[in-house]
Amino acid sequence: MPDLPPDPHPVTSLDPTSEPGLWLVTTASGSRHLIDTQDPDTAPRVQRLPRADTTPVDGEFLAATLRRDSEWMPLLGAGWLDSMTGERGDGLRVGADAVLWLDLRGDGIPTVWRTTPVVTIEQVSERAARVLVRSALPDPTRCYVTGCDRENEVMLHLRDDPWGGADLCMEHARLAAERVRSLIARCGCGFCERARVTLLGMDA
Repeated sequence: MPDLPPDPHPVTSLDPTSEPGLWLVTTASGSRHLIDTQDPDTAPRVQRLPRADTTPVDGEFLAATLRRDSEWMPLLGAGWLDSMTGERGDGLRVGADAVLWLDLRGDGIPTVWRTTPVVTIEQVSERAARVLVRSALPDPTRCYVTGCDRENEVMLHLRDDPWGGADLCMEHARLAAERVRSLIARCGCGFCERARVTLLGMDA
């Protein structure tokens, strides 16, 4: 594929509380955040997509795996912070750390996430976002079912409150998916989006 010319109008800042769209925010660690502000009647939401390869980028930043990675979370607000000068402001800015206020517990009390410096802000299509979510899901290593010696093929979301999941071989994943079909059908996390297609034969 030939190299594309640089975007003549790159996005260098974004206020996710006021600018509608589906945005991909990439940080210096290689982690990516999808921010969904497409529906003006729905609160903004964010999903963090960790790097599959956790080798430090430029020998400095390391992408960590966080609880609720690859799951949509309500976004209460966003700001930027320049770690060198201490300057800060509303929205997101390329070159500055992102500070995200999330409603993780559903009680309106914010949990603050701070990222490494933002490298790029891009607007993406829904189809491109689905591909990104699936490609970011971690690869399982062994089946959780006692006595099963098969290697894992899929990570399955099994329950909410508290969130629970398991790494399963394809045979056990299909059996488990049928038992939690209603959860998989309604959930918007990346694990369930993949399970709908690969295990239940449903649309993503």
